Amino acid sequence: MTAVAVVVGALVIAATVLTTAARYRELPERIPIHFAIDGTADNHGPRYMIWLLVGVQIATAVSYLLIFGNGRPRGMLVVGDALLAICLIVQLRIISAATSGKNRVNTLGFWILFAALLGIGVAATRFNP
Repeated sequence: MTAVAVVVGALVIAATVLTTAARYRELPERIPIHFAIDGTADNHGPRYMIWLLVGVQIATAVSYLLIFGNGRPRGMLVVGDALLAICLIVQLRIISAATSGKNRVNTLGFWILFAALLGIGVAATRFNP
């Protein structure tokens, strides 16, 4: 399971990097970098800030590998992969909001995915034989 979780995590980070790189030139000079609970952008920053979540993903992956790479407690790398996937989803929403010029994103869909991914991660720690 550890090898699969590492590969999945690497693929999620790669998807984030590739998507961000492919869409970077389309981004305006200022992008939304934070959204209120209702999905309204409440903070903006320079375009290069789009790479911040990639850094968060890498730091998360390295931390989870160092702490849980031995497979104990079981399933914790799946929790890490869920967090990486959440970062990918957020990145896609930021890119979408920035390129469309919209000042709001759908938060209901985000929170449903957030709960589902964390639920999968928690289930992996509880029900992994």
